[in-house]
Amino acid sequence: MDDQKLEVMEGTESVAAFDVSTSEKGMGFEEGSYRTPAGRFRICEKIGDGEPPGTIFKARQPVGVWRPGERCDEDLVLTRILRLDGIDPDNRNTLRRFIYIHGTNDEERIGRPAGHGCVRLRNLDMIALHDMMNAGDLVEILPPSEPVDSSASGASDQMIISLAVSGDSVMQCPVMSTKKKTARKKASTGVRYSDDLKKQVVEFVETYNSKNGRGGQSAAAKKFKVTPLTIATWLKAAGAKKPGRKTVKKAAKKAAAKTKKAAGRATKKGVRYSDEFKKQVVDFVNSYNESKGRGGQNQAAKKFKVSVLTVSSWLKSAGVKGPGRKSLAKKATKVARKAKKAAKKAKRGALNELESLKAAIRKLLD
Repeated sequence: MDDQKLEVMEGTESVAAFDVSTSEKGMGFEEGSYRTPAGRFRICEKIGDGEPPGTIFKARQPVGVWRPGERCDEDLVLTRILRLDGIDPDNRNTLRRFIYIHGTNDEERIGRPAGHGCVRLRNLDMIALHDMMNAGDLVEILPPSEPVDSSASGASDQMIISLAVSGDSVMQCPVMSTKKKTARKKASTGVRYSDDLKKQVVEFVETYNSKNGRGGQSAAAKKFKVTPLTIATWLKAAGAKKPGRKTVKKAAKKAAAKTKKAAGRATKKGVRYSDEFKKQVVDFVNSYNESKGRGGQNQAAKKFKVSVLTVSSWLKSAGVKGPGRKSLAKKATKVARKAKKAAKKAKRGALNELESLKAAIRKLLD
């Protein structure tokens, strides 16, 4: 690539790409050097969610809005911020250096190194990138493939940034300038992995995904101590495809069937109940429902320490049907009539007492 690009990868598939701008002074770790650090980082903070494009941040606080076309000699931090925290020995000072991925007011120079240490994006691109990432996601900035001479023209151009998104997604950001592709052919000073190890990792990922649906890259990264980005490149070279939704659903269905089968086996190996005990429970439910209308199964489950599902299966085997609406209505009518009769009796008694009281009063008055 001749231009500075940031490519978002999901598994081995590219889902988005953005132009970027890194430091015009190249790679470096010293405070005050205004160079872009290399190594592994974490996104420790996401800032600016919901703010309008062009929002100006000072000390990570919104203080105003920059409008396209406004002249400003200052290097502004705009729109959104992804704050980086170094996790390697060389870049542990990244948080103190305030190295961000952010929007810029110098959009004209996006696509070539022009920054002061941070990674710049166009403001609308920064909003899209901010929405894709989560706090805690891995960021990896790979050093140039050849030594950097800060005094040479264009020496800061060769750098690769990669962001590992949640799960198996990886965002690759190859940052290249107008240097020819021949510069990329030079050997890297990094670790060399054998073909056997690469094959072993690829097979592990494919086996893992076939059983579990997805998550093979993350599991392989932990098992083989290799970055997700490296594994993604090996999978892509091997022609391995990301598991689709059908694969994930199929794996989930298979796992559910396996769980159900195991549960069935556990039931078969469980407690055996005698026919006399079953008959006792069924009789109790019938008696309870006849007197109360419903609720026999729950009461039987509490009394005999048996699950409601087990009681239900015994009732079904015995041909007992649950209390229907007619039965419940009949019971309710019977209860209502009984209550009405009791109310009439009480009223009649009260009237008799009242008449007796009136007769006693008349007798006293006479």
